[in-house]
Amino acid sequence: KQSYDVAVSYAARHKFIFDEALACELAGYFSLDIKENSTSFDYFKRAYEKYQSWGAHGKATTLRPLWNNFQQYVQPCQKPECELASSQNARSEKKLRQKI
Repeated sequence: KQSYDVAVSYAARHKFIFDEALACELAGYFSLDIKENSTSFDYFKRAYEKYQSWGAHGKATTLRPLWNNFQQYVQPCQKPECELASSQNARSEKKLRQKI
């Protein structure tokens, strides 16, 4: 877990938004695997925000369904490309929900 935190920190420090988003996403999956759901939510939320700020709205959309209440904490993407990505990723979203 410490390695993920270091990766997130370095990416943020050097303003590598995509790398920070990816490190947060991977840290979120790792946290899920070790049953730290609260920590994983924080990582996924940050990854969502970083992907959005980087312009990867479709990728950000794939993170939303990880929790039923996820949309309470972040604004859902309203752009057309988000809807397309959402429909294309329906199967992978179902698999992610089964992990939780």
